[in-house]
Amino acid sequence: GILWKSHAHAEEAANALQFTSKNLSRMKIVDNIIAEPLGGAHRDHHRTAAQLKLFLVKTLRELSQIPTDELIQKRYEKFRNMGVFFEGSSLTTPESFNVAEQVSTDE
Repeated sequence: GILWKSHAHAEEAANALQFTSKNLSRMKIVDNIIAEPLGGAHRDHHRTAAQLKLFLVKTLRELSQIPTDELIQKRYEKFRNMGVFFEGSSLTTPESFNVAEQVSTDE
């Protein structure tokens, strides 16, 4: 909408930006994809809510078994691995950072 000043090109923009569930999963931006009921989530609200509830309960149960420090480190690494950035005058890769070191120096 911003680029073309119209919502008429929404699908074209989404394809150009690769904002599809498959691409976002491939790029490891999303952790999981929850399948919609046949016809789309808007056609069957109850089934969509039930699927979402099952997914959230299962995921929260799994995450509650992981120590907090490990969860923080994994989340930090996930976001750091989404790209490469410049710091100062040198190219820095996400792998060169350790969240435990960052946390201890920030406290």
